[in-house]
Amino acid sequence: MRCVPSHRPPQPRRRRGREPKGGLTVGPSSGAQQPLRASIAAPSPAAAPTPERRVGEGEAPRRPAPGREEGGSRTWDSEKLAAARRRERGAMAQRGLWPEVQDTCTSLGLLLAAVLLAGAARVLARKQLQRPLVHAFVLELLATWQLCCCTHELQLLGEQELLHPTWPLILVYFFSLLHGLTLVGTASNPCSVLMQMLLGGMSAEMGAARLLAQLLGALGGRFCMGALWGLGLTKYHDGGRSFVCRNPIQVDLSKAVIAEALCSFIFHSALLHFQEVRTKLRIHLLAALITFLVYAGGSLTGAVFNPALALSLHFQCFDEEFIRFFIVYWLAPSLGILLMILMFSFFLPWLYNNRTSSKKE
Repeated sequence: MRCVPSHRPPQPRRRRGREPKGGLTVGPSSGAQQPLRASIAAPSPAAAPTPERRVGEGEAPRRPAPGREEGGSRTWDSEKLAAARRRERGAMAQRGLWPEVQDTCTSLGLLLAAVLLAGAARVLARKQLQRPLVHAFVLELLATWQLCCCTHELQLLGEQELLHPTWPLILVYFFSLLHGLTLVGTASNPCSVLMQMLLGGMSAEMGAARLLAQLLGALGGRFCMGALWGLGLTKYHDGGRSFVCRNPIQVDLSKAVIAEALCSFIFHSALLHFQEVRTKLRIHLLAALITFLVYAGGSLTGAVFNPALALSLHFQCFDEEFIRFFIVYWLAPSLGILLMILMFSFFLPWLYNNRTSSKKE
């Protein structure tokens, strides 16, 4: 007899310690395998695709949050773009500001060059000239030339786009202080010469020589600045500017006369009574007073209170409207000088003597 071996179906090996996904344990029986196959073949309700949401009318479609789909690349690109825009705006601001700063520095360089040139000429004149009349004439000529050149350029700086509203006043104070330090012994103002002549502190011959020197210095400063502006060193320098009348009188004639006369009265009263103050302190006080007068009367007439300087600044206006400018810039400051002398030399002493005599009685 043959022994026929019995064929048994192979038994699946039992795996210990491992569980399939879904929390089902694999057993040896075929009944335990059926739910496993069914669970793998059929998709779970949680994994079922969700129906697409339709966007209604008037409703903006939702955008996915940046960085979720593209791994944060969109956020990184937006930050880089914002930084690039900021750098571009800063570069544009610097390019826009740099020409203004360059023009301002050029104008200030011209001002300092005029001061140094006049100072060197004064030193040379003191060494070479011995006659008092000629010496005083040359010093007065150089002082008026320096004052007019600097005021021309300061007026041009005040008409530019201002970095700060107080910038022109700062320049006025600084250069008033500089003129006070460098122009010692000179007047640079016909009203000051007239005051000294009326008070007996200057002879008529010396006064006439100083007045002539101031007139020549004012005209020389005007033509020198016109020639420099013709070179076009800055965008504000224009040679044709000196041939145009820029009328600074913004009020009627009576108010303009009162403003110039009052400025001249205040300034020369301080100049007369500050003579006993120390030199360093006196220069600062006068510079501060000039700055205040320019601030108070600059919008009315320009607050010049100097006939020679007014002729240099507004020469073309004197040619077109001579009577009006002669009254405002020549007669009004002289009237302020006369009123000051009458008050401090005659009226106040007379009032003091009357009070003293009434007390004695």
